[in-house]
Amino acid sequence: MNNRAKLQKVFKEALPQSQNVDVEKMEYGDVGWDSLAHMVLCSCIESGFGVMLEIEQIALISSFDKAIEILESHAIRF
Repeated sequence: MNNRAKLQKVFKEALPQSQNVDVEKMEYGDVGWDSLAHMVLCSCIESGFGVMLEIEQIALISSFDKAIEILESHAIRF
């Protein structure tokens, strides 16, 4: 599984309401992506990719593309 598919899986697991939507188009505040779900998502990203996100990075994850950008800063290739 490539990293893009892995991140899609993380989004779908952390945000159960996203099962029938394109997670790559989701943004913070969409149905099911509230502050609590955001923390679950960030925790799943950390465990799924073996990284520790800084508080500033957690605050910046507002979309699938921003999550990729943050993960790339941790030398994870997409």
